[in-house]
Amino acid sequence: MVDDQQEINNYVPAGSRIKQARVNQGIALRDLARELKITDKILEALEQNDFPKLPAPVYSRGFVRMCAEYLGLDGDELAKDFLNELHGAQEKVEQKITPQQLRSFHRPFFVVTPRVTAIVAGVLVVSIALGYLFFEVRGFTRAPSLALSSPQNNAKINSNNVLVKGKTDPTAEVKINGEKTFVKSDGTFEENVGIGPGANKISVSAKSIGGKERVVEREILVEQVQPEATPSTSPGATANPEVNNGNTQLKIKTDSDVWISVLVDGKTVFSGTMNVGQEKDFSGKSISVTAGRASNVQVQENGGEWKVLADTPGVVKNIVF
Repeated sequence: MVDDQQEINNYVPAGSRIKQARVNQGIALRDLARELKITDKILEALEQNDFPKLPAPVYSRGFVRMCAEYLGLDGDELAKDFLNELHGAQEKVEQKITPQQLRSFHRPFFVVTPRVTAIVAGVLVVSIALGYLFFEVRGFTRAPSLALSSPQNNAKINSNNVLVKGKTDPTAEVKINGEKTFVKSDGTFEENVGIGPGANKISVSAKSIGGKERVVEREILVEQVQPEATPSTSPGATANPEVNNGNTQLKIKTDSDVWISVLVDGKTVFSGTMNVGQEKDFSGKSISVTAGRASNVQVQENGGEWKVLADTPGVVKNIVF
């Protein structure tokens, strides 16, 4: 009995949970209302649990579900809790009416008859069907929800891999740095992504069946202490830094922001977004390059001429030098 009372005391209304999630994600009320195409007043009344200012329950429940799913919450759970709260509020209003007030009420303007009941039921069925169709069409035409729980923006790590984890619509197509990833039936996804030393940009996109896309980006800083090079003491060693025991010297630069992954001798030494004009040097027996937009990537091998990595504008994988 004590546990039940404690659970009641700790209960947070559905509207308050939506407001808390919106504030935590830094989304203004007006922006959320515009994105979901509902009025500011309705969204404010929903968050304030002001039931008298809300439209019919079938529409209000739909708005609760839309807001919850957009913010990465459980839409079914919040919609169910909202209806329970609404019914509870209505019961409290009815309980406040005294017997004396009931006796003072005027005679109703109309009497409920089977015909009236049939008309009301028909209107209700049509309203529910239209509401369902409306939300299904909106789900097809609007950008899917997308929330990342990992990594945090501007995170600093000491690893060459980072876990990208989040939730979207179950039917959405998710790509991480241009690479498609698997989405579970509940809309969750997670992927370990290789990154290189220094600043890295993780770009996650979710695209709906109708082609609408939402993108979330995270900046990650890899703090790694690079080992100092040990000077060679062999008699035949040369001081020329461009010559390193027959290793391939490869320079990479880009004409636009491009996601690139580089493996040197089978190990990932860089994985992230190279910005316009940025240039990176790599050296090893075997260098393998994977790029998101190959036609925007230029390479220079062993001091030769600059060449385009590949003519294709799309993704190329494992180009070996």
